[in-house]
Order: sequence, then structure tokens, then C-alpha cells
Amino acid sequence: MTRYLKELQRRNVFRAVAAYVVLGWILLQVAGGLEDALSLPAWFDTIIAAGLAIGLPVVIIVSWVYEITPDGLQKTRDVADHQSISTDTGRRLNYITVAGIVVLLGVVAADRFVSRPDIDSAAGTSATDAGNAGAVESIHDQSI
Repeated sequence: MTRYLKELQRRNVFRAVAAYVVLGWILLQVAGGLEDALSLPAWFDTIIAAGLAIGLPVVIIVSWVYEITPDGLQKTRDVADHQSISTDTGRRLNYITVAGIVVLLGVVAADRFVSRPDIDSAAGTSATDAGNAGAVESIHDQSI
């Protein structure tokens, strides 16, 4: 069992999956924003999520079977130990993952902490237009 885990680690499968998940999360965030901004149908981000779910096994298989060398992609079993640059590739995947996490945290922080007056005012007017602003306030008073 540990032999397989070490081989997965040597072939950078875990790093490739981590980079794919982080970049996929960013893509989902962008897709959610585009859905609202461009008035796309509700199934738009579902298609993106399904595509990412289908792509994950492909990334796992490709990162297992192939290795990036100075000559391009080659099958891992055809690469000699002195030609392998898996440590450099792993380092690049680490940089991609960390950069993706920083971008993701920036997007989430901007979404959470930047007030958008168009959304805030729309939420307030819909409650007063319905005539139940007092009911909304009483619910908030009793909320946790």
C-alpha cells in the first residue's frame, strides 16, 4: 500500500489533483458570476460542475501515465531517472496551487466584504414593497 502511495507522490498525482481542484473551484466562482451578469440559464454552472467532475478522473489518469520532460509529454515508464524532472514539475504545481488559492481567497473576500449597493437596495425594497417589513424585522429580532 505504501509503495503505491509513494509512486503516486513521485508521479505528482496528488499535486495535479490539488491544482485541478483549486482551479476548478475558481472556474465555478467565475461561472456563477457570469451566470448572473449575462443572464445565463440556471443550468450553466451545473454544466461547468459536471464537466469538472468528468475531467477529474482524466487528470488522475494522465498524471499517472505521463510525465512532463524537457522533450514534452512522455509515458512515465519510458523516462529514464536522469531525464525525469518530476521534482521541478511538482514545484510548479505547488506554485499553481498556491496562486490559485490566493486568487480564490481574494475572490471570496471581495464577494463577502465589498458591499454592492444594487443588491442591498434591491433586497430592502422587495421587503417593503411586499408590505411585510415589520414581519421581517420581528423574525430578525428572534433569530440567533
